[in-house]
Amino acid sequence: MAIKGGGKTVYIYAMCMLIFLPFMAQCITGDGDGSVPVTADPSLNEVHVTYFHETKRCEACIHMETWSYLVLQTYFEGDDIRFFSYNIEEPSSSDAVELYDAYYTSLYVDSIYDGAHHIEEFSDCWLLSGDKEAFMSSFKDFVQRHIDNMERSS
Repeated sequence: MAIKGGGKTVYIYAMCMLIFLPFMAQCITGDGDGSVPVTADPSLNEVHVTYFHETKRCEACIHMETWSYLVLQTYFEGDDIRFFSYNIEEPSSSDAVELYDAYYTSLYVDSIYDGAHHIEEFSDCWLLSGDKEAFMSSFKDFVQRHIDNMERSS
């Protein structure tokens, strides 16, 4: 049984991931091992965008990761924003999964300031996963709100 039109779509997303993956790997930083710091350093003032996924990913899941990273590169380059991507099925992700209480594919923004994590799930990610412009616009505003909250606290 063949899936009509599926091959072209899969090929396009595979190519996007091959193009963006090296750039995404450069942004995955943390305590030296690519992990999100579980305790908030009181001197930190930064924003973390953290994407959680499962091993098997659908088209919507790939959109979430690709488009959220694209928003950071397009609108927030030069800002102190760090991007993390975790497979929730991997044991090495357990600290981040626990910190974010993330047990399914999800996208979070964490503003770290005043010695605390201010974590919020971008719950519209599923609703907007089929509309690139709407997703990017909404996620841009979501990230900006976190940056503004962090700056107001300083």
